[in-house]
Amino acid sequence: MKTFIKSLALALTLGVVSFANATAAPEKPGKKSKADRFADYQTAVYPSTSQSVINVMLEKGEGGPVHISFKNKAGETMAVQTVGRNKDRVSLKFRVNELPDGQYSVEVSNGRDVTSKQVTITTRPEASPRTIVLE
Repeated sequence: MKTFIKSLALALTLGVVSFANATAAPEKPGKKSKADRFADYQTAVYPSTSQSVINVMLEKGEGGPVHISFKNKAGETMAVQTVGRNKDRVSLKFRVNELPDGQYSVEVSNGRDVTSKQVTITTRPEASPRTIVLE
């Protein structure tokens, strides 16, 4: 747990944090409402120091699965990872060294809420061969 907190603190200094919350009162006592079936989640998206990896950290509450996808500018899904009901946190790496320069996005969805972070990949001929910019 301490390692995750330290990693998350590092992610906050390097990147962007997005929050999505789903809360609602139960419809009937003892029965979960539809809103309770969606997991609350927190994400951090940040570039790696290697400049060819985008890191995504996710911590989710109880509820259904959360889907993390990496998409190109046309909206085509290039990679997807599902965090199941029984997992509460995950750290993913999207390797982008083989991708052409351009606009991409990392999207996180619990089935109701969608959080999207824009990513720009550019190649510089000078000091650093590749740059990742999160918007």
